[in-house]
Amino acid sequence: MPLPFVTNNIQAQRLAKIALLKSRQQVVITMAVNLKGLQVKVGDTIQVTNDRLNYSSKVFEVIDYSLAIGDGQALAVNLVCIETASAIYDWTTSDEEDFLSGGELDLYDGRTVDNVTSLTLTEIGLRGPDGGVSSSVQLAWTAPDDAFIEFYKIRYNKNGTTDYFEVQSRETNVLISGLDITSNYDFRVQAENLLGVTSTGTTLSNQALNGDTTAPSAPTGGAATGGIQTITAEWNNPSDIDFKHVEVYVNTTDSIPASPTALVDGEEYVVTGLSGAVTRYFWLKAVDFSGNKSAATASFNATSVVAGSSDIADDAVGSEQIADDAVGSEQIADGAVEITAFASGINPVQVVSTLPATAAQGDMAFLTTDNKLYRYNGTAWTLAVDGADVTSGTLPANAIVANSLTAGQIAAGAINTDELAANAVTAVKIQASSITVDKLSGDVSEVFSFGVYKAPAVSITSSEATFGEFTIPAPDATISKYGMLTATMQFTSNSPTGPYALEVDFERKSTGITSGSSLGSIVGSGSLNSFFYYVEVGGNHLKEVDSFGGIATSQTSPSAIKSPYAVEYQSSTDRTRIIYSDISATLTSGTLYYNADKWTSSGTWLTYAGSARRYPVADISGNNFVALTLHQPLAKSDGEENYRIRSRTQGFSGTSVSITSINGQIQLLT
Repeated sequence: MPLPFVTNNIQAQRLAKIALLKSRQQVVITMAVNLKGLQVKVGDTIQVTNDRLNYSSKVFEVIDYSLAIGDGQALAVNLVCIETASAIYDWTTSDEEDFLSGGELDLYDGRTVDNVTSLTLTEIGLRGPDGGVSSSVQLAWTAPDDAFIEFYKIRYNKNGTTDYFEVQSRETNVLISGLDITSNYDFRVQAENLLGVTSTGTTLSNQALNGDTTAPSAPTGGAATGGIQTITAEWNNPSDIDFKHVEVYVNTTDSIPASPTALVDGEEYVVTGLSGAVTRYFWLKAVDFSGNKSAATASFNATSVVAGSSDIADDAVGSEQIADDAVGSEQIADGAVEITAFASGINPVQVVSTLPATAAQGDMAFLTTDNKLYRYNGTAWTLAVDGADVTSGTLPANAIVANSLTAGQIAAGAINTDELAANAVTAVKIQASSITVDKLSGDVSEVFSFGVYKAPAVSITSSEATFGEFTIPAPDATISKYGMLTATMQFTSNSPTGPYALEVDFERKSTGITSGSSLGSIVGSGSLNSFFYYVEVGGNHLKEVDSFGGIATSQTSPSAIKSPYAVEYQSSTDRTRIIYSDISATLTSGTLYYNADKWTSSGTWLTYAGSARRYPVADISGNNFVALTLHQPLAKSDGEENYRIRSRTQGFSGTSVSITSINGQIQLLT
C-alpha cells in the first residue's frame, strides 16, 4: 500500500496493521431506525444487538445515512454501517518489527496453507415459529497460524453420498441448519488464503444426529386449595424453550391414572361440580413440542369445602350475591314484604282503589277507578304525568300518534343528525339522485386499475432509465383528491452474485402552473441537522402541500424553490411545519407560497421529494422471476395527471436485471 507522506517505519507498520485489520471487517448492514438516527453521523460507531444475527452489542461504524418514509408514512432514517472493533487500533511495542537490523527475512509465498485444528461438532436445538425445536450443527475449530487466511470453506454431505453442500465463514465457527436427523453426515473444513490457495482440509466423518430427545423439567410448586364445590390446583411451568403444555392427572385416590385428565397451557386447573366434602389427588407432567415428557410430580391434594349456616354472617348475603331470577314470587310468602322493607330511595307503585290519606313525598299509586298514575308531592296527590310537565323537545316518539306529524309541520333545519335514531334513514327513504358527491363529507374514494407492460422487457442498469408512463383520469366532480398507487412490479434477475437493491422513482409531469398559492406569513424557521431545515406557517395546511410540489417566498418566478420533504401539523402551536433540504436556511421570512408544479413549464418531469424507494433483493442464484410490492403516494389534483416510472440498480453484480410489468390499483382519496 502506498504511504507517500510517511517517513517512519513504525508509523508505516501501524498504518499497515490498521488497514489489514479493517479489511477483515466485511459485514455491512442497512437498517431503518426512527429519527433518533439523525443524532449519529458518518464515522460514528454504534452498538447493535440482534438475536437472530447472534449480535450482542456488536460495534459498527456508520458509513452512510439517508432519510426515508417508513411504515405508516412516518419519517425514518436508513443507516448503512460496517462492522469495526477497537482492537483494530491497538498497538504495543511488541507489535513493532525492526526491519533495519539486518538478518534473514522469511517472506510469505502463499503456495501452501496449513489445515485448521481442533475441529469439533456440537448439536444444538433452535426453536422454530411453531415452538418446535429443530436440530442444527455448530462446527468450531482453531485457525492455523497464517495471517493471510481469507475465509474458510465448509463442505458437508450425507455419509456415503456425493451430494455436497458448501458454506463459507470468516469466523472460526459456523452454524448449519436444515439437516436430516435420521442420517449421518461428513464434514470438511478448508482454509483459503488471499491468493486463493486452500488447505487439504480437516474432516469429521459419519457424524450421527440425534434430534431433540431431552425431556423438559417437571413443573414445580404444585399445590391445591379446596373451595365450595371446587378444588383449584396451581403450579409453576418449567422455563425450557420448547415447553408446550402440562398434562394434569386427577384421581379420587392416591394413585396416578394412566391417561391425563386435562392438557393445560397455563398454571392452573380447577375441578368443579363437586358435592360435599370430597378429596382429589393431582399429578403433573411437562410436555415439549417434540413430545418429550417429564417425570410426574409427587401427588398433592385438597378437599372441597361445605358451607354451613354458621359460616354465613348476618347481612353477608346482599342483592349482589343473589343471581338474577334466583328469587321468584313462589319463594316469597304473601304479605312478607312491606313497603317499609324497601331500601331508601326505592318507592314501589301501590295499586289502590282510593288514594291513601297519608303518604310520603315521592310515593306512587295507580288508581284503579280511572286507570291513572299518581304521585305524592309532599302535600297532595297529583297526576304523575301532566301536560305542564312536558317541556319543549321532551315528548318521546311513542307519545305521538302515528302519522299525526306531516312535513309541513316540521320547520326547515329542525331535524339534524342528533334528532335521528340510528338506522332511521334507509335507502328507500332517500329520493333517487338527491345526494351528490359535493353533499358528502369524509372519504369519497375512487379506484382505478393500473398497468404498464413492456415486451421486450426494459433492461435496468446502475444508470436511471425510464420504464414507462401512465395517466390518471380526472376525479369525479373535479374534487381535489390525493392519489395512492399500490402495485406489483415483476422483473427478472439474471445470475446475481449477491443481494442488491432496486430503486424505483415516480415522476409527475408539470401542467405549467405559474403562480403560487399563499400559505400565510412565515412564523418560524430553523435547522434540523446538516442540509435539512424547516419553515413554519400558522394553521393546518396538510391538505394543501405534497412532496411533488414546491415552496418559495415569491408568488411568481421565484429564484429559490424548495421541495417539501415532509409536512407536519403541530396542534399545540397551531402551526404547519414544512421540512426541506438545502445547504443553508433560505426560507426565513415573508409570505410562503406553494405551487403544485414548482413554477416549471408544462411538460417538465417533477421528482418526488420524499426520495426514490429502494427495494432490497435477496441473494438468489440463477435466473429468477421476482415480484415486488410497490406503495407510492401521488400528487393531490382535481384534473388529469401524467406520471412516468424510472428505475436503476444499486450494488448489482451479475448478468442483467430487466422489468417486465407493473400492475395494480390507483386510489383517489379526499
